[in-house]
Amino acid sequence: MEGFHKACSFSITTGKGRGRGALSDLRRRNAAGLLNHLRLCGPCTRPELARAGALDAKTVTNLMNILLKQRMVVSGGLAGSSGGRPAERIALNPDGAYAVGVDLGATRLRTALVDLTGGVRALADNKLKSPNDSGKILKQIASDIRATISNADLRSRRRIVGIGFASPGFLDREAGTVLDAVHIPGWKNVPVVEHLRRVFGRRVIMEEASRAMALGELWFGLGREEKNFVCLDIGFGIGVGIVSNGRLHYGVSETGGEIGHTTVKRNGLRCRCGKRGCLETVASGEAIGRLAKRSSTAAVAKAARSGDRNAKRIIHEAGTYLGIAAANLINLLNPGLLVLNGGLCRMGELLLEPFTKSLNRHAMSRSLSAAKIEQSALGDRAGAMGAATLALRPCFEYETAISIPRSGATHSGQ
Repeated sequence: MEGFHKACSFSITTGKGRGRGALSDLRRRNAAGLLNHLRLCGPCTRPELARAGALDAKTVTNLMNILLKQRMVVSGGLAGSSGGRPAERIALNPDGAYAVGVDLGATRLRTALVDLTGGVRALADNKLKSPNDSGKILKQIASDIRATISNADLRSRRRIVGIGFASPGFLDREAGTVLDAVHIPGWKNVPVVEHLRRVFGRRVIMEEASRAMALGELWFGLGREEKNFVCLDIGFGIGVGIVSNGRLHYGVSETGGEIGHTTVKRNGLRCRCGKRGCLETVASGEAIGRLAKRSSTAAVAKAARSGDRNAKRIIHEAGTYLGIAAANLINLLNPGLLVLNGGLCRMGELLLEPFTKSLNRHAMSRSLSAAKIEQSALGDRAGAMGAATLALRPCFEYETAISIPRSGATHSGQ
């Protein structure tokens, strides 16, 4: 880790005071901005970078020389020319930095190692083995991280900048602790950030799972072109990540996005959260399996496709309620995009047909016409990629970088 800190001091170290420190801060800010432009726009010439950053040619040349020396960028070939010497393009170096992303779910544990350009170098997807025992969960997380790093083709493990961790439930991100995850019985009051930092000696940043999924879409998925969108996470539980003007929405107590615990049946079944009639009691993967008396949603879908009317009815009802929830999101937030992701998407038209009909029935036409409704192209890896983004962002965002201390947990900011 120390080797990378030296290489990337412009993006993750804070200058103090005035004079040389202030100048160094400005250089770090400009370097992060140029890297972010390359991330968003692809290979660029130095004049193009100068125009994008409103910088003079000498400043860009000096910064690019530093970044080339530190192997954060590489030559991206020559630009076309209508006459004269063609200009060299500069591109992000995928091997300039790596991050590990961990996405803990109610039934699965997914771990990805992501490079500087968002390429997934290795991915582990395993069943969560001991949901009732936090100690065993932590051991499985550590084991999967080690295996993922071992399976990745990396130029240097010293360039792994950190670990991003996504967890369902209520979190104290400042302390790095999971307070309560209703679908994982043993996952309460767990100081996961401190544990992983101690085991791996890397910076660890934590985020709620649905928000991490939305962050993955924002950086690497459908959200790259849309800064106001919602990501509806429909799996064993139901959550939503809300992105407003390119930033994640949290709410005052960081409980924004708990759409799974909005009331849809006044006197309905008791939810695991303790309330009655929550959306999760009728439309989550857990509810579908329980109501159909099947071991998994895959088993329910198979039964429905084989002609089981009860299974088909339960899925149809779940899709209808999810459509109402999506309509409420669109009516309330007026997003430009609604991204669907999560295990229930694998049910296909069994769920999506009633979902779409319900959405069209309940959403205001003006708001609905402004919103694209699409399934995620990132699929099951979205949460782990979003988690990895938490650790990669300091390379691209100066404000995020200087807010992150060298140890302990942090607010993930955006």
